Amino acid sequence: MIIKSLILLLCLIIASMFFIPNEETITISACFTTNQNCTAFVADYISSHNVTCAFYELNEPIIIEALKNTTVLIDDDNAHKSEYKNLIPIHMSGLMHHKFCTDGKSIFTGSLNPTKNGFYKNNNHALIIENEKIAKMYQKEIINLKNNSRTPTSITIKTENISIEAIICRKNCNKKIVDEIHKSKRSVNFMIFTFTEKSVLYALLDAKTRNITIQGIVEKRSASHDAYRLLSYQDINISFDKNPATMHHKVFIIDNKTVVAGSFNPTKNADERNAENIVIMKSNVIAKWYLEEFDRIS
Repeated sequence: MIIKSLILLLCLIIASMFFIPNEETITISACFTTNQNCTAFVADYISSHNVTCAFYELNEPIIIEALKNTTVLIDDDNAHKSEYKNLIPIHMSGLMHHKFCTDGKSIFTGSLNPTKNGFYKNNNHALIIENEKIAKMYQKEIINLKNNSRTPTSITIKTENISIEAIICRKNCNKKIVDEIHKSKRSVNFMIFTFTEKSVLYALLDAKTRNITIQGIVEKRSASHDAYRLLSYQDINISFDKNPATMHHKVFIIDNKTVVAGSFNPTKNADERNAENIVIMKSNVIAKWYLEEFDRIS
């Protein structure tokens, strides 16, 4: 009996030497403006984490208070419009269009500029993603922005319940969206502020020939009218938004499972000149959140 116990113990020790636990975890939470208290959602995150941020615009007083003395990178054209003092203006040929913060362990990102209009009038989404590897990539983007470096970066993290690819856009994000549309089997929904990229439009037209159900909403005051005319002419269900302010989302929802979200409008300038980021999340639960938002603003 003692010998059997010793053999069993030895087997367990040997097995433990070769077992590498999968410790990768991802936690994602989302907030949708004009429907939820996203000011508290973002302010609580910023005030409870030692973050550095990159914002296109910044003027919301509650967020400014939460930032305290946090370093904020901002598009140089908007630096003088903010009352916040600890700003580093970023000059580039396009827009420094990010809307993210990171502490190296988590990120806040999405379509939401931390402005009064962004929180209280416009339709936006905000995401908090807890994963150290993704957060480190966003920290690297902070360094690249300071050094005027334009390096495309991406990372994919998979767990049992979710897959997420985070991407810093440099002439690669329109293609990422096209690739996801080409993978569609049943449906594509989209909510887009500015939609002018032909490759993405053609991907939707191709999906229509494959009998994919397509529904979309674009901002009526943006440069999306040509996209609206082209898609509606092909009997694709596309409409202008109903928000008297701005429908500012940049979202694709594919097959009720894949969500593409972030700061990136599908345009040539966004891909080639701006500083932008997207996340591609594969999760039925997360897709349900965004489909509910789609239905709410339709």
